[in-house]
Amino acid sequence: MSFQTIEKILQKYFEGDTSLQEEEQLKSFFQQDDVPPHLMSLKELFITYSREKEIEVLDKQFDNDIMSHIESEGIISMKRKRRTTIYMISGIAASILILITFFLYINILTKSIEDTFSDPQIAYNEAKNIMLFVSEKLNRGTEPLNNAITKVDQGVDKLKAMEKFNAGMKETMPIDKFNRIRFIFNNSVMP
Repeated sequence: MSFQTIEKILQKYFEGDTSLQEEEQLKSFFQQDDVPPHLMSLKELFITYSREKEIEVLDKQFDNDIMSHIESEGIISMKRKRRTTIYMISGIAASILILITFFLYINILTKSIEDTFSDPQIAYNEAKNIMLFVSEKLNRGTEPLNNAITKVDQGVDKLKAMEKFNAGMKETMPIDKFNRIRFIFNNSVMP
């Protein structure tokens, strides 16, 4: 077969217009040893196509493996469906329990408060006694804090003596500046 015919078939091949017979001609052509140099890059491609036709990938064992895998997936999916159903039912049950608890709690909060005293003066006196009791307990509980606060105040008063020391240090600042200037002057004068 001439090189020109092969090139025309190749052009049709890359355009997708070849027949099976023309593709077979290309495969047989590229299995020859005398392929032109400009077509050498395509030789490996067509040799690979020829080899793939000879390899049988799928066999009976492959089909059996696929079928057993599909059947096991069916069993697993049934387990998943059961688990999903159980989760859904338990979620609904939990939601119902939450709603019941919520409504019972609201019912308890909204019950009307019954008066325990019929005379307002007795109710006032009872409330006053309760407030005095709470106040007494609160004062007894805060008493140690008052002692601690007075100790802190005494310590702050002692620290105020430091203000006098600070004022004295400020008075010595000019002397310190004088000493620095004298030191710089003494070290910069050349003998």
